[in-house]
Amino acid sequence: MRAVAALLAGVVVALAWRGRRASGERWLVVTVECDRVPATWPGPLGALGDRVEIRNRPTARGDGIELLARPVDGRVSRAELKAALQRAKELVEGVDGRVPPPRSDVDRPVGGREERR
Repeated sequence: MRAVAALLAGVVVALAWRGRRASGERWLVVTVECDRVPATWPGPLGALGDRVEIRNRPTARGDGIELLARPVDGRVSRAELKAALQRAKELVEGVDGRVPPPRSDVDRPVGGREERR
């Protein structure tokens, strides 16, 4: 009975492993708010050249594009590619990398709780 259970567990693991891709093969995606796709991507993303595969597609709402990229043959680290994607997004959108803190319409006490009377 243990042998059958071990065999079944092995089959399940093998099937699960077979269906997964290595993390280097997965696409990294950022949404860029722009009207049209630039002829060349600026900054570090453009400098990576043929070491990355780049695709783009319109967003579901039609208010920009989704920029997809993945390393080719592991010649670029995912961290380097992620930083390049983020910088390209900032350059196209005209952002200097600083994000303002979120604003709230609700006034909250400094302690984060309302006082009960």
